[in-house]
Amino acid sequence: MLTWKEALQQTRYRYLLIYIVVSAILFFAFMPPYFAFIEGKPGRLLYDPLLELLPAHDVSLAIFLIIHAVIWSTVAVNFRNPKMILVALSSYCTVNYIRVITLYIFTLEPPAGWVIMHDPIVSLIAYEPAFAKDLFFSGHTATLMVTLLPEPNVIFKRIKIVATILVAILLLIQHIHYTIDVVAAPFFTYFSYKFMERLAR
Repeated sequence: MLTWKEALQQTRYRYLLIYIVVSAILFFAFMPPYFAFIEGKPGRLLYDPLLELLPAHDVSLAIFLIIHAVIWSTVAVNFRNPKMILVALSSYCTVNYIRVITLYIFTLEPPAGWVIMHDPIVSLIAYEPAFAKDLFFSGHTATLMVTLLPEPNVIFKRIKIVATILVAILLLIQHIHYTIDVVAAPFFTYFSYKFMERLAR
């Protein structure tokens, strides 16, 4: 396994790191005003028969705890694996660039009966808790997927699969996403991951 020093001596990994750092700066600078723009943009209200069957509940805390437990345990377990960390972070950046496009093209109104998501970190750096048009596709599901796809540990990978499915269900219970939002997220994330993985080879 490469060390961080050995990895950063290779051009491809240095480029990935530069891509991650530049993307982080752009996201911090431009995502809040972009979300404000999306909030004022008219969107479509979809009929979702699955949400019709699910009573809405506030499960924000469970979603927040699962996602951050997966993220920080991934960092702790894979910190000495620079390829995994760099591919995961660059995939996350790429999937968010795609979301910038899909949020504009497929702007949706929040589902009926949606419950405000209380995420202190997202509300601090991206948008207010009352913002509900961060819909197609699910960023929460995509976040878990970018930690799942490059995960080398089989047992930990299975745990992440369960965590991803659970969060997808909780997002629907919260009525913060349509079913199509959480179903589409893995496909966009897989494309982003395969693209960045190929660059890292």
